[in-house]
Amino acid sequence: MVAVARGGTLQALANDPTPDVEPRFSPDGSWIAFASYRTGKRAIWIVPSVGEPARLVAEMDMDLWKPSWSPDGEFLAFNSFDIWVVPVNGGPPRQLTTTGEPILNMQSEWSPDGREIIYSSSGRLWRVSVNGGEASPLTRGPAHGARWSNDGRRIFFQGVRERQPDIWVLDLEDSSERPVTDLAGRRGELASIALHENAIYFTWRENLGDLWVMDVEQ
Repeated sequence: MVAVARGGTLQALANDPTPDVEPRFSPDGSWIAFASYRTGKRAIWIVPSVGEPARLVAEMDMDLWKPSWSPDGEFLAFNSFDIWVVPVNGGPPRQLTTTGEPILNMQSEWSPDGREIIYSSSGRLWRVSVNGGEASPLTRGPAHGARWSNDGRRIFFQGVRERQPDIWVLDLEDSSERPVTDLAGRRGELASIALHENAIYFTWRENLGDLWVMDVEQ
């Protein structure tokens, strides 16, 4: 089920009994893209933000994951071991990458000008033209969960392995990489990040329990 809250009451947008997951609003807010098993396979659908009916956009022989909108709202990128692009209003999916390894759980992100897509593979960030061609690495160190800055000059991302648990920024002009948070030593882990205007929003998960001690009355 895809749902949205409008001032308090939760409103269902799609009531199909099969799971609907990974919703993403279109740039103008009029549509929501999501992945669903409605056809028996995990496919990409869109639904008007005011509710049903939903429309199938892409289905393949393999499961499809993580839809993301182009800035003009005319295309969707998604993951299925590689990055694919499909026209929202009809047409076959077009393969952009040939990584040779699964990148199912990493959200692909369009550049603000709609010319490139970034994604995570082999523990690094990569960029590829939406017109196709060879992908090129962006980061020197481990990274995932990338988000473009509004001006397209920087990319914020989540550090991996020795860079955990901080948020980092890559400056595309000089290729420098540096942390923008100091979260080391804090209990928990960074879950996801988002950008809005000049602010970074992130979720922090604390899965560990506390250990307490007390005297036992004899």
